[in-house]
Amino acid sequence: MALEITYAEVKFKDTLLPVEAKAPPEKSTPQREPCKPKLWVPWLVSALLLLLCVALIITLIEQFWTCCPMGWKPFRANCYYLSSDSMSWDESEKNCTGMGSHLVVINTQAEQDFLLSWTKTIFSSRRSYFIGLSAQEVEAQWCWVDQTPYNKTATFWKPGEPSSPKTEQCTSFQMGHHAHIRVIFLSQWPCNCKLKVMLHKQSPKAHKLPETFPEWRCALGTPGSKEWVWTCCPMGWKPFRVNCYYLSSDSMSGDESEKNCTGMGSHLVVINTQAEQDFLLNWTKDIFSSRRTYFIGLSAQEVEAQWRWVDQTPYNKTAAFWKPGEPRIPKMEKYTSFQVHSRTQARQNWNDIPCSTSLNRICEAAAAFI
Repeated sequence: MALEITYAEVKFKDTLLPVEAKAPPEKSTPQREPCKPKLWVPWLVSALLLLLCVALIITLIEQFWTCCPMGWKPFRANCYYLSSDSMSWDESEKNCTGMGSHLVVINTQAEQDFLLSWTKTIFSSRRSYFIGLSAQEVEAQWCWVDQTPYNKTATFWKPGEPSSPKTEQCTSFQMGHHAHIRVIFLSQWPCNCKLKVMLHKQSPKAHKLPETFPEWRCALGTPGSKEWVWTCCPMGWKPFRVNCYYLSSDSMSGDESEKNCTGMGSHLVVINTQAEQDFLLNWTKDIFSSRRTYFIGLSAQEVEAQWRWVDQTPYNKTAAFWKPGEPRIPKMEKYTSFQVHSRTQARQNWNDIPCSTSLNRICEAAAAFI
């Protein structure tokens, strides 16, 4: 008997059907916006670059010199001078004022140390110098000559000083020996004592000098001027009135000599007056060691054989200093020489000479005034 299998489907009431498992919702990660640079940063960078460029341009284009009088020593923005003679304090201050300066005012330890080091290097014996500090007669208060406020913390009195400002009203900068050590200190002195003078002068502000020469030498004063004017010439050049002069030690032809002077921002010398002729003659005689002949800036034109100066100054026959019988043949000997053949050389020492001759030269440049 065959077996039959019957399948039946049975449904139960109140039976929960299986629920499909749902995955938990994914958490969304918030996205950050890209950082934006602050608006002022590019402007700041641009401003800094602009300042740097301006500084570089100024450095490259302009070069400045700060000058001190001959015999004075520079320190920072000032110039200083130590006298070799002695005067009272009042006379000392008048002497300084007459030179456009004043007795030294010491404001800082750096300035004190500078003066200390300087006076030590030239020390030979005990010395005392007046400085610009004095006590007022009424209140016995200390005052600097330039009205700089007196700062007790920036003074360098020796121990026990100042002791009697009513009777010793002036201040000295002393140098002496103690146990083989050089010492310097401030001390009181009666103002009528005669001491050496320590001068101080405000250095001129930085001035622009021509860049044709790397180094200049300046001297205070210019002829005919009542003002304090500095006359500056390149190092190795000699000043006379408003010009500077240079004597070469090497020899060149006339054309090469003029090119050499021009390359230095000058020209072969133009002699306009007897005073200038005498200055050059005395200078060349002072350094005379052997016969020397120099090219000057006077030459004859090829066509008309007329004499002309290199700077186009009109030729004045009455202000010329030819040797007797010269010039002879300007069409062949077109250049002019300045002859110094002895220490007794006569004023009339010009001679015409061929351009190809190899001679020394005298260059002339305008002095700079600051």
